[in-house]
Amino acid sequence: VPLRGRFEGADGVIDVPDDITRASVSASVRGDRFRARWASSDRLARLLETASHPRLSFSGAGLRPIMESIVTPDGERPLWWLSGEMTVMQVTCPLRFALGAVRLGDDGPALEFGATARLRRSDFGVTHLRGVIGDAVDVTVRGRAHRDRTG
Repeated sequence: VPLRGRFEGADGVIDVPDDITRASVSASVRGDRFRARWASSDRLARLLETASHPRLSFSGAGLRPIMESIVTPDGERPLWWLSGEMTVMQVTCPLRFALGAVRLGDDGPALEFGATARLRRSDFGVTHLRGVIGDAVDVTVRGRAHRDRTG
């Protein structure tokens, strides 16, 4: 049975040059902004030890075409691999996201995207709620990016 939750509010930068394979991303989110129906805020704070490790982050660069046929847990067929590093509780590990379709938003010059990765909680030293949440966790990111018009 999947247990779902979401982080409210994230910030980051996506750089997409003319050669899309050279795209890069960096993003972070506060761990105390995680919300789930299946657990209280206090329990979730202990899960990610947000008092001593308040931010989770990812940075990656270089898109590579996905040559094999894969389907993500939410039923999408991603097009690109984005490799990078995820930092949770001050532990940094390699992580590869499968990036799905990227499209322009309905309301103007926004970029909408979705990406999925599978991580092992134990790689980051996260063991709280081991009986409730398995070691392998699928992470899905859905977002909107807006062009920086200041530069």
